[in-house]
Amino acid sequence: MQRLIHLLDVVGASRFLRYVLVLLCVTLLALIYDLNGYKNLATQEGMDAAQLGRNLATGKGYTTQFIRPFGLFLLQRTAAEKAGLTHPETAGAAWLNGPVPDISNPPLYPVVLAGLMKLFPFRFSVELKKPFWSVVDPAADVPGGRMFWRHAPDFWIAVFNQVLLVLVVLLAFLWARRLFDAAVAWTSAFFLFGTELLWRFSVSGLPTMLLLLIFMGLIWCLTWLESELSEPRWGRAGLLWLGAAVGLLLGLGGLTSYAFAILIVPVLIWLAIYARAQALPVGLAVLAGLVLVLGPWVIRNYNLSGVPFGTATYQILEGTALFPGHRLERSLNPTLQVYPAMLWQKLLVNSRELLEKNLLELGGSVWTSIFFVAGLMVGFRRPALRRLRHFLLLSFGTLLVAQALGRTQLTADSPGINSENLLVLLLPQVVIFGVAMFFVLLDQIQFPAAELRLYSRGLFGVLVCLPLVSTVLFSRTAPVVY
Repeated sequence: MQRLIHLLDVVGASRFLRYVLVLLCVTLLALIYDLNGYKNLATQEGMDAAQLGRNLATGKGYTTQFIRPFGLFLLQRTAAEKAGLTHPETAGAAWLNGPVPDISNPPLYPVVLAGLMKLFPFRFSVELKKPFWSVVDPAADVPGGRMFWRHAPDFWIAVFNQVLLVLVVLLAFLWARRLFDAAVAWTSAFFLFGTELLWRFSVSGLPTMLLLLIFMGLIWCLTWLESELSEPRWGRAGLLWLGAAVGLLLGLGGLTSYAFAILIVPVLIWLAIYARAQALPVGLAVLAGLVLVLGPWVIRNYNLSGVPFGTATYQILEGTALFPGHRLERSLNPTLQVYPAMLWQKLLVNSRELLEKNLLELGGSVWTSIFFVAGLMVGFRRPALRRLRHFLLLSFGTLLVAQALGRTQLTADSPGINSENLLVLLLPQVVIFGVAMFFVLLDQIQFPAAELRLYSRGLFGVLVCLPLVSTVLFSRTAPVVY
């Protein structure tokens, strides 16, 4: 018994047991959510990514069964130009008679799904015998007849994204503990696990969880870069390697969502402000890393479609007066003209709507968003916190413009839960800075009893996690959505 007590108190096994307990609680939360709030792939984008991953896993290459007339138009036009043909439609038979290469989606997320399908072989057939995947059909003529309920590949994709969610929260926890303290780190991790928006993204089949993980890696690289600029330990070579790592992460994010690569703008601005004499070489290292990762795919798209990002190159035209709804994707011979006034109007209308409706959802909850916005008027003593918050604000402005210009009918079809929701990438940092502001205000209050301080933190947590609590405890949705 004495050895056991010594192991728990001195050696550190109690900390290990604490982490195991947290992992068990998260697993239980995921299980309850998947039983009550899970839905099969409900978005067009989730199904598109899944079928690309399936084609890769079954040896069909990066080909698609999603028929986009606009994509065929780009393929025909480029093939006709290479063959010297006057009419592009004469070059289209080859694409229609064989596998059609996908020129609409960046490849990283489908490749990851394909690896998952190969590592854990998926059964794509519908299971109508086992209870979890099917339920008793009350209208069946045969006693004990069952009907479709959950699709196994959809469910395992959701589980994989929930594992990515755990990794995102872990990186956020470590980052908050490095820059703030243990109280802010644990509270932020609790709030992130209690954010219903993240759980909804985890079961959507979208690449958002992978993007969040890459963005957290980017934040960590910038944190190390800021530390090296303030207190050099690795020399100039260390700065260049960190800059290259930032560029590689930007490239990986661009291979997951083309709009993610726009974050090169706030990165370079941040380097110009704080790196000073080292801004040029580090900025070139960032650009080199980005080009190294994203460049080959851009060349591939250009060879196939004549434009660097395939159909996504013209995404800024969707949702305008010329191409409302899904008209551009469904056009076989569109007139592609860009009018600056039309794009300016799209930017103003969509950005105003984002500021009015999405600003208070930036932290996944109105409460954390309010504390984050209020915290912008409070200065931090540590230079690293000030500088990283400046990067967060630069990223907010950049992603706001990118999301406003890149908005399409997909946002209207699935409000909030879509790949065009770029501001959700800032959610972990917004939660952490919001929690830090809450603790700053809490420290100014003189409570008559120490327990009231703990009760205040608990009440704040209940308010933040209330949407998730209502989902997992008081409502149960059918997983069948198609």
